[in-house]
Amino acid sequence: KDSPDGRGIDCALLFNDQFEILNYDFIQIDNPDSNRSTRDIVYAKLKLEDQVINIFVNHWPSRWGGQEETNHKRVFVSKILRDYIDRNTSEEEHTLIMGDFNDYPSNESLSQVLVKDDFINLMATDLVLGQGSYNYRGSWNWLDQIIISKNFKNSNMQLLSVGAFQKDFMLYTNKKGEVYPSRSFGGNTWYGGFSDHLPVYCRIGFISN
Repeated sequence: KDSPDGRGIDCALLFNDQFEILNYDFIQIDNPDSNRSTRDIVYAKLKLEDQVINIFVNHWPSRWGGQEETNHKRVFVSKILRDYIDRNTSEEEHTLIMGDFNDYPSNESLSQVLVKDDFINLMATDLVLGQGSYNYRGSWNWLDQIIISKNFKNSNMQLLSVGAFQKDFMLYTNKKGEVYPSRSFGGNTWYGGFSDHLPVYCRIGFISN
């Protein structure tokens, strides 16, 4: 669905026909304190055999202008999402939240608002493989994350691996010898790269009864 983002950047979810779609929504973020529209959050409630999985695909407001100066925008989105989850999902269902949050796991929007006792941010655990999905001035960290409900651990689903996916064609090395994701754009300049973020993934196994 076309969201209000002025550049035409939108979120989407792809899934195969083993899943039955029970419900879906596009959560619009209407922040009166922001002068730039952001992407809708894509929501889908899917069923696989007797398991119900709620999935939220995110692309939160950027840090353009400074992390502290734009922090309130991501906190606003986080509160909208947290409220939506509380109203539209149940403890018996599984929930998976993923995307580009433009915040690190330790930032306010995630650690203090969204990720409460019922969730685990996989990028803040010892399970994660890789040094990060984004490199800012030579320092890797996780702007892109996957968050799961804790009941994943108490079901017939097993977390197999989680991390950042990378191949040589997705990276470049600058004159200082620092390795970065090979970006498509820098401002209005076209570099022809893959992306300035690495994709993140998690592999989940379903244990037969």
